[in-house]
Amino acid sequence: MGLFGNKYKNVDFEPNIKGVSVAFDDKRGKLAILPVVGKVKDDHIINYDDILDFELMEDGESLAKGGIGRALVGGALFGGAGAVVGGITGRKNKSYCREMKMKLTLKNNAELVRYINFIENKTKKDSIIYKQSEKEAQEALSKLKIICDERN
Repeated sequence: MGLFGNKYKNVDFEPNIKGVSVAFDDKRGKLAILPVVGKVKDDHIINYDDILDFELMEDGESLAKGGIGRALVGGALFGGAGAVVGGITGRKNKSYCREMKMKLTLKNNAELVRYINFIENKTKKDSIIYKQSEKEAQEALSKLKIICDERN
């Protein structure tokens, strides 16, 4: 139970991995894009099997890509579901970030593209908010890589 109550009430979703922006339910093979305020609705839920491709972007620049039958480009995984390094640490050095999001390309869905937003406002890169958002984005990237690899 968080600040906004049980976000998962009335949907078939029980996350085993929870973040601020995204949660994963490995038992049901689903992820939820979490709203800033309010409850998760059915249209926030995506089946793992519908994910074809994913890409982490910061301020319009692609940091890492992966998907079905594709290696993670721009970064390398270490420690199982550990942090993603390489492309993320080698980007241009700016003191702030305006936007960090994960683009999901989907199949069998009314929407072919969905976004998981980690940062939506100008945020200093040395802030706690940026560091927490970057950590969650790295963990989501790693989790999506594992999900896609298991389906190959």
